Amino acid sequence: GTAATTANQRFIYDGSTGALFFDSDGIGLNEQIQIAQLNPDLAMTNADIFVIA
Repeated sequence: GTAATTANQRFIYDGSTGALFFDSDGIGLNEQIQIAQLNPDLAMTNADIFVIA
């Protein structure tokens, strides 16, 4: 999709454009920011995203 739909969603992949966004508070006041540009139409799930700190 293009935006978080719940407060628990933090990573949003727009399959039509390939944009990967991070939203620090889901559907709260903070805006999502694009953090990567991937290929469109990838079969991604939350299990495909790893955060290394």
